[in-house]
Amino acid sequence: MKKWQKRIIIILVCIIIAWVTVGVIDYWRACVLFENPIFCFPTLSETDCGCHSYTRIGLGYSFKIKGDFMPERYTGITRVEYYLFGVNVKNPEKLP
Repeated sequence: MKKWQKRIIIILVCIIIAWVTVGVIDYWRACVLFENPIFCFPTLSETDCGCHSYTRIGLGYSFKIKGDFMPERYTGITRVEYYLFGVNVKNPEKLP
């Protein structure tokens, strides 16, 4: 294997490791700690009687986050759905 091929493989492996690390950090914050993901940006937002729903998109994954963010009855994030490449991976309705 040539020297430049090894460098390309090493660069690709580093990029994949960085992407997986960013995805795991965002997943942990959103689905376990119920905090906003760090490496995602908000795109869609809906409000219904104080219940707020918004979507945050990262590289190849996204979160649909719901919660009550009104100042008088703030509960924070109450439900998170996780999508990996558009496929719903974590759906609260399907959990036992």
